[in-house]
Amino acid sequence: MRRVAAWAGAAVLIGSCLAAADRAAAAEPSVPAAPKWNPGHYMLVWGGYTHRHFDCLAGSALQGAQVRYEWRDLEPRKGEYDFSKIESDLAYLEKLGKRLFMQLMDRRFHSSGRPLPDYLYDDPAYGGGAEPFQGKGGSVARVWDPAVRERMTALLRALGRRFDREPHFEGFAFEESAIAVDRQKARGFTPRAYLDGLKELMRAAKEAFPHTTVIEYANWMASPPGALKELAEHCRQVGAGWGGPDVVPDGAAGRAPRTRIPAYDLYPLYAGKMPLGTAVQTPSFGGKEGRFTLDELYAMGTQTLKLNYMFWIRVEGANYSHSFTRDILPFINARKGAINADRPENLRPRTPDRPPAPAAPVASNAPETRPGGGP
Repeated sequence: MRRVAAWAGAAVLIGSCLAAADRAAAAEPSVPAAPKWNPGHYMLVWGGYTHRHFDCLAGSALQGAQVRYEWRDLEPRKGEYDFSKIESDLAYLEKLGKRLFMQLMDRRFHSSGRPLPDYLYDDPAYGGGAEPFQGKGGSVARVWDPAVRERMTALLRALGRRFDREPHFEGFAFEESAIAVDRQKARGFTPRAYLDGLKELMRAAKEAFPHTTVIEYANWMASPPGALKELAEHCRQVGAGWGGPDVVPDGAAGRAPRTRIPAYDLYPLYAGKMPLGTAVQTPSFGGKEGRFTLDELYAMGTQTLKLNYMFWIRVEGANYSHSFTRDILPFINARKGAINADRPENLRPRTPDRPPAPAAPVASNAPETRPGGGP
């Protein structure tokens, strides 16, 4: 009788545990069958923006906003995270029926300010945390240093736990691959260590965001030989994407005298195989890259680079060739937000009759250009 009672008690306990597990699962946000996929045109903002800058997106053909967040603001103290700004922006955009694509800033350009948490500068274990840029001011996180990379990985995991299942949190992007550091003085730096650091962080980001588009911004990386191709292929393999900070038209009348961005050569090879997303920033609005028409920029992005995402910087004023609200927004609306919207191979759900993406990229025809896709 005691044995029967023991088995009965165990059965009740197991049943209770299973019921509790079912209740916990029901309380969890639903996990999408495939990664979120809402390609299209996004407004890019940073710095002194407020929520009223998002209001122009309501009812427009743009999918949402890309917003930059500095690492130091997200981790004010070691291991203590403050995502309130991201949460506030996400909630506001969701009310407008729009989405958020965040970019993590681990650097500052032309500024002596600190982009990283103070502990990374103050604790000698992190080698100073950031490395200064040569000649133009600013600094960048020492991502080739395993200790610094470990702290960024911890941040990525915390971000993923909070936002990966949010349906209006569309994507996550790193900053560009180009860094102007003194390679002789930067402790522990080698081109191979830097490339491997970027690859490790990309893998960590995709593990943290399995249901979210993740993009590596890349433009210049001369060494080791074949570095850009190696990085791009790694992005494809881990389920991430490829992008960059600037859309600069080829051969346009306003082209500034500068060589073509090397990473551009890889976009056609990976079109349809992984997400592609690039920003249109002030250098192409009468800045160092030149002055271009919106038709030239749009054609370069959608036809030459075959982008799934275009991030248009919000600028206004006489210093720029185009105004976001007066020129860019009506331009995108007139085209109904058309973009290369087919879901790429490495974001499709795997089924028994669909093998994983091939080991090496091959050239492909441009996907159909149409309005942005759905979840």
